Amino acid sequence: MSTNGRERIVKTTGVCWGHARIRDTRISVKHIIESLRAGATPADLVARMPHVTLEDIDAARQYYHTHQADIDQEIAEGAQLEKTLRQAMPSLLQQKRAARHAGPDTFPPG
Repeated sequence: MSTNGRERIVKTTGVCWGHARIRDTRISVKHIIESLRAGATPADLVARMPHVTLEDIDAARQYYHTHQADIDQEIAEGAQLEKTLRQAMPSLLQQKRAARHAGPDTFPPG
């Protein structure tokens, strides 16, 4: 396990794919940064994740600024994986809509 100087952010082989995360959690720096970009405030994140402190969020932000290229690459890879999976596995709603449109017309003639 490797840590940053403050030891709030760690990387552990086999945990969160070895990505940087908040110590003693499975909350990745990537997740924190994506949430902040989506409009969440640090206080919002702490409210949703009571085991995470404002200091943890600050450490994640500092880590991001030092390792921005790596975290941005993780974010891009995650977005590409999500896109690939969505294309490979349509949602149940999409499947039902496709089946409905592929089937015979159920309205009586008239």
